[in-house]
Amino acid sequence: MDEAGDAEVRYLNVDTPESTAEIEPWGKASSDFVREALEEADTIVLEYEPHPEEGHPAEHPTVGRQGTFGRELVYVWADGRLLNLELIEKAFSPASNTAQSQYGEYLRIAEHNAEMSGRRLHGEDDPDYDRDDPEEVSVTDLVEDSDDYLDEFVNVEGVITDVDGNDGFYLSDGDEEIYFYTMDTTTYLIETGNEIRVEEAYLTMWYDDIQLTDFDTDDADLLDEDVELP
Repeated sequence: MDEAGDAEVRYLNVDTPESTAEIEPWGKASSDFVREALEEADTIVLEYEPHPEEGHPAEHPTVGRQGTFGRELVYVWADGRLLNLELIEKAFSPASNTAQSQYGEYLRIAEHNAEMSGRRLHGEDDPDYDRDDPEEVSVTDLVEDSDDYLDEFVNVEGVITDVDGNDGFYLSDGDEEIYFYTMDTTTYLIETGNEIRVEEAYLTMWYDDIQLTDFDTDDADLLDEDVELP
């Protein structure tokens, strides 16, 4: 085990719903559960899966210390609680790739019990996930009255003032500007000077800043091109 400093990690043996570039049912709730557990913990410890040379079978798909986007693959302990296990116990995630995991038996039992309970992912609708009838808003509405729309789906229009590689872009209505996180989305719609309409965008917090996310090309339309930037 290693004491956790600054690290970007991916939790081993879990597959929680998306809550960043894409928003899925129970994704926000699972993210909030983990965040609160970590914020309240006095001690956070990261534990790696043993490497093959340490006696772990080489064919295990999660052996190795890095996963997608360079994130460390770990078990996360918060004040002695194994959060990977708790995510499964609380029906926020199925168990994934547990056949040769050092905690595989416990994770599979937790998944079985969660399935039998019918909770959350195993049978309940997420009460905080509602894509029906998103409200029509302006960028100014989102910036100036963000508390009214936080964690809600909205329809919004604006001009793209700057593009942040494939990670996202800045959207303006001429008075205010907001960042729209897209993560690796490539489309002709995302170009500086394009005026676009996006339906079912999601307003969320990233650290201390608001941003839009859940960009879907099927829910986006090009309204005009080469618009003079605000």
